[in-house]
Amino acid sequence: PGMSVLGWREAVEILRKGDMGVTDMTIVDMGTRNSFMEFSNALEGTKCPLRSLELSKLGNGGLKILCSALISTKAPIQVLDLSVSMIGDVAVDQLCQALQLSPCPVRQLILAGNLITDKGAKYIADTLIHPGHKTIKSIDVSENELSDIGAEHLASALSSPSCSLQKFDIAHNSTVTSCGYKAILAALLTRKEPSLLINLRGLNLTEQDFTHCGITPHIFKNFATDEKRHCQRLLK
Repeated sequence: PGMSVLGWREAVEILRKGDMGVTDMTIVDMGTRNSFMEFSNALEGTKCPLRSLELSKLGNGGLKILCSALISTKAPIQVLDLSVSMIGDVAVDQLCQALQLSPCPVRQLILAGNLITDKGAKYIADTLIHPGHKTIKSIDVSENELSDIGAEHLASALSSPSCSLQKFDIAHNSTVTSCGYKAILAALLTRKEPSLLINLRGLNLTEQDFTHCGITPHIFKNFATDEKRHCQRLLK
């Protein structure tokens, strides 16, 4: 099952037909505002058992149109990939509000390679602890424009009992320094379930930062109980 769609017209046709064999959809070129509208309308009414939706180059306007469909669609979307969509904080705010209202059981939200700053990180953090959307298990905000402030917003969410995140990617936000890094580690120490895959590659950190906590920056690392003592030493 599944399908990779190269054009929006084909995607719209499939959604309107309600093809029960389509569970995955990737659209590489959404075209104009009118095409966004057609796709959004088709998504709202589709009967396709769509579990994974990947869109790129949406822009703020395109994402705003998509948000209205996310609130109404009955498609059981679990993976929403909006990498390299040229979206900023205003669009992220609209997306987060839509996710809080959406019936979609989104488990994996990928926002890599966009223009999200600390303000957008706050919107994301609020969504991660929103009582109406505890389904999100994986968030990717790598390659954005976050600083220590954004890292601290996300750390606050990680430390909340309402956050059920299992995978967290903040890699290649090069203005996140030791301060944001330590805020994340402190948050992880407060979690009742400390096991969490984290990616810290490409942050503005020293080798000493990684040596102290035993976390390598080059791969996803499972933050487990045996590492808590290293982090506690670093945070003293």
